[in-house]
Amino acid sequence: MLSSDVELSPGPDLAIVVVPGDIASVQFMAWPGPDDRIGHTLMARGEVEPAREALRGGRGIVEATRTDAEVFRIRRGVPRFGVDFGDDWLPAEAGLDDLVDTTKGCFLGQESVAKVRNLGHPPRVIQSFAASDPLTPMAPIVADGERVGRITSVALNDDGSTACIGWVRWDARDAQVAAENGLLLTRRSAA
Repeated sequence: MLSSDVELSPGPDLAIVVVPGDIASVQFMAWPGPDDRIGHTLMARGEVEPAREALRGGRGIVEATRTDAEVFRIRRGVPRFGVDFGDDWLPAEAGLDDLVDTTKGCFLGQESVAKVRNLGHPPRVIQSFAASDPLTPMAPIVADGERVGRITSVALNDDGSTACIGWVRWDARDAQVAAENGLLLTRRSAA
């Protein structure tokens, strides 16, 4: 509802299930997944127990943790509200401008859409990066010796490199960037 204080939280009818991307025996969980060791989908109400039962017969399938889901998210470059951006961000900064319905006369977010339209671009943008060595969250991002952003999420890849998400100022969106310690950051496209 417009202007209502709403909070979403997981309930007992939702679960995260992580399975190999090529599983076909559980029809309601079949999807074309990325080439990674894990994939994810939400199940409909009432499907949690049938899914667990179907998976019990699977070989090499283990229950995924919230950390597994978080690693999956970061490796895919998917920003998360409250971690990579907050309620003080414009939708376009977080890549969410397509979620604002501009077809109505007046709409929620109208001011932020107008701000971006008048500026010609958002003030900052979230980007997905890769680094050859480990990084820590909140590490500054620099370009030409000047701080231009910050790393917000990190996850180690299986090869020891780091997948990370961070934000940079608009003017640094295409610049060569590094972590403050000099570690080069390579931009990745979100999956």
